[in-house]
Amino acid sequence: MPRSCREVNSEYDSAVRVVLIVMHHPPVADVQTVRLVDHNARQNEQSLAEYLGKAAAHSTARFVVSAGHIHNYERFAQDGVMYLVSGGGGATPYDLDRTAADLYQNTDFPNYHYVRFELRSGTLKGEMIRLEDYAAARPKQWKSRDRFEISLRP
Repeated sequence: MPRSCREVNSEYDSAVRVVLIVMHHPPVADVQTVRLVDHNARQNEQSLAEYLGKAAAHSTARFVVSAGHIHNYERFAQDGVMYLVSGGGGATPYDLDRTAADLYQNTDFPNYHYVRFELRSGTLKGEMIRLEDYAAARPKQWKSRDRFEISLRP
């Protein structure tokens, strides 16, 4: 890891416009106070979020962090970084309490889903696509439930 945030730009080619970080434990998530308190962001991931926030301020690239661990969907924009919790791939779903910082406030449950990214010109588009008929014998109805765009720096 670079010793300082200013060194981030020297770590990759200046043509890089998006850095996608995929990990298991999320650095940013809805803080749980009643249920699933053992799934709150841990100190080492919180430190990564602090580092990325500083790095984003000095970088030409945009940062997107996608993590699982929490079996649901959450989305946050913090310090110039987009954080996704995308843990709805099929394991036992977790019902959670959403905080005001969560940009996804839909209360549908469970959220079996996937996130689709599309990079076009100066924009990264993201879309959470949720399985709607999850209880059907042969589920097959998918619906876009969240969309976001990140403007890329030239």
